[in-house]
Amino acid sequence: MTAPQYQQAINIRCAAKHCRNIVKSDGITTIEHVVLKHKYSRSETLCLCRRCANRADVTRPLTGPGGNWTVGERVEVEKI
Repeated sequence: MTAPQYQQAINIRCAAKHCRNIVKSDGITTIEHVVLKHKYSRSETLCLCRRCANRADVTRPLTGPGGNWTVGERVEVEKI
């Protein structure tokens, strides 16, 4: 017996420890989010949901002077 389709999806979650919202599922954006890019390893990315991206206590350690991430792009949900 195979698992239902929703359990087979590749989910990308918000990187904030307290949040873990699914921001992308099978390559489709589910909620608005911000993509962070690693300063030294450009192929690495990190996603923060809109709510967490607007919180300074979440973003400051990542993108501040001691952080290793830079703000990339804001991704919006596609409207049909």
